[in-house]
Amino acid sequence: MARTYWNEKASLGICIDWFGPYKTFKKFKSDIECEDVGTKVLYFAECKKGSPIYVGLTEKASGRFNNHPIMQGLGENDSANYWFGVINSQGKSGRRTKKENTRKSTAADLDQAERALINWLSPKRNKQKITSHPGQTVSIYNRFFTKKKANPRRGPKSLPTLLLYNWISDEYTSVFHKRSGKL
Repeated sequence: MARTYWNEKASLGICIDWFGPYKTFKKFKSDIECEDVGTKVLYFAECKKGSPIYVGLTEKASGRFNNHPIMQGLGENDSANYWFGVINSQGKSGRRTKKENTRKSTAADLDQAERALINWLSPKRNKQKITSHPGQTVSIYNRFFTKKKANPRRGPKSLPTLLLYNWISDEYTSVFHKRSGKL
């Protein structure tokens, strides 16, 4: 049976909870390794002035950050703010090639979120996936929390609250939270 256009390119909604900012790579690495329980996490580094430096995805944070030349290089001078993100939305139902247990973040969702963020932000140190668009329409809702994971807070300057990618028109739309006043 042939696949239909709608099933192949259905829209995907992703909610990511970001925790940070971490002012030093050492503290960031320590806290993200505590999340290293089989949950895949996104990570984001932004220079203190607000421009994005790197976006990545890992399943094993301990190994990734011990052998990651870009992130280690950033950690030497601590001129960046670091955030890590966990997908807080259930994956799209149905059969997918990268599907995992539905109680965890699905690899396909994380991959699409990483692609969209890298492609839209164009971080300085991302060399791969920078020209690779997501393969479907994606909506990413970013929520930001303190490192203690309890209190909502303002996010990084370059990361929007809502990022929408329209696969058909190949266009991005972003919505940023107002930066003045309290949440």
